[in-house]
Amino acid sequence: YNPNRHNYNDYGGRGIKVCDDWLGNFLTFCKDIGEPPTKQHSIERLDVDGDYCPSNVIWADQSTQNRNRRRFRNNSSGVNGVSLRERSGSTYYIAGWLDLNGIEHRRSFSGNKCGDELALFMACQCREHQIELLNLKGAGYSEKHGL
Repeated sequence: YNPNRHNYNDYGGRGIKVCDDWLGNFLTFCKDIGEPPTKQHSIERLDVDGDYCPSNVIWADQSTQNRNRRRFRNNSSGVNGVSLRERSGSTYYIAGWLDLNGIEHRRSFSGNKCGDELALFMACQCREHQIELLNLKGAGYSEKHGL
């Protein structure tokens, strides 16, 4: 809520709020979310664009939090987890994801070889498939999770 804070643009500046029941009432906050499972867990919003409220927060470890982030500002493809790179006259659509250990993986598709539209489609399909596999293992990705 403080526009003078260094990270205000990432939270309050984007309209993210804390629910009324939690503002100024730490006991209600504690009652709603309980104790963290371990010291490695901290509060995580399931919807990275949503508010801090009982239906949108969980305790999560760092690896889970690293997977749950919004699209990078410099993502020029317009698709979460897929970036567009141009190098030496060639275009590449790069699918990216983090595995359960927080290790980053990428797969590149050349727009010059198969056309930009197909390369973007293949990158999106690749990422979607990887996310589905990771979610079967409990990763907790959603369609809003970027990289």
